[in-house]
Amino acid sequence: MKRYDLRCPSAAWNNHSYYNAMDAYDAALLLSEDEGYVQILVNGVVVAEFNEGRRQH
Repeated sequence: MKRYDLRCPSAAWNNHSYYNAMDAYDAALLLSEDEGYVQILVNGVVVAEFNEGRRQH
């Protein structure tokens, strides 16, 4: 089972882990709207980045 870790440098207290990809992506999008930059990591590797409510390439 994969674990998706959210990392938010500007609000570390909001760092959470999820076991469902859709939950992680939804949470990252919402968190980035409030806090700016958010990463999703799997096994320590960044798999997605969000900035101000938008996914980065």
